[in-house]
Amino acid sequence: SLFGSRLLSRWTTVALAAHRQGSALQVASIMAVPSTNFALAVIVACAAASLPGLLAVDTSEEAGMAETLHADAECAALGGDGEQCALSALQYSAAASRARAAAGAMRACPTDILVGTWKAVVLTNIIITLDIKPEDSGTCTGVQTAILNFPGAKVTYEIKVPLTGEKVQFKFANNADANPYFHPGEFDPKTMKIVEHLDHVGHGESVQYTGGAMGVSTMVFSKEG
Repeated sequence: SLFGSRLLSRWTTVALAAHRQGSALQVASIMAVPSTNFALAVIVACAAASLPGLLAVDTSEEAGMAETLHADAECAALGGDGEQCALSALQYSAAASRARAAAGAMRACPTDILVGTWKAVVLTNIIITLDIKPEDSGTCTGVQTAILNFPGAKVTYEIKVPLTGEKVQFKFANNADANPYFHPGEFDPKTMKIVEHLDHVGHGESVQYTGGAMGVSTMVFSKEG
């Protein structure tokens, strides 16, 4: 009956939520998700209880349930067996959840605007490049790797640029050096310019004027492409 299906669907939802939350005591506010397929509801409930690896992929319960029911309905419309359709729908939903999880791991970060190659010209004709890499941890911490390339040398910096929509200051930190240091930096999103001040070197909270390096005091980078 419709009442029986809805009642079992409610307990299906409770089983899913209890598994994800780790406690059956945290399901008081869960709303029932209507279902008209008795076999599907039974299999979903059993899977939630005994096959956690199949369903515990995505935290979006609503998305997973909707995908499962939709796939089951399509199978039934084509004349498929009820239980086989239900099992196929679950497998489809699990695959879709994994795809969403993978997309989430590769999500864009606010600082992605900095990713790419930046170029500066110093001493009239010497080209310096700054390659800023995207974060690869799957989370947006704001800390990125920036590789400075100039004739005969390469320096790897760690940068953390606070994006506010206005001109901001940050540090080009060389933490791999035997005596870690940093050069002050600036980023202006309106002009899309990055500035590195080679004429200042910092250690901890202390910053000293040094006059620059190899006759260069400041490098102004513009993004290529």
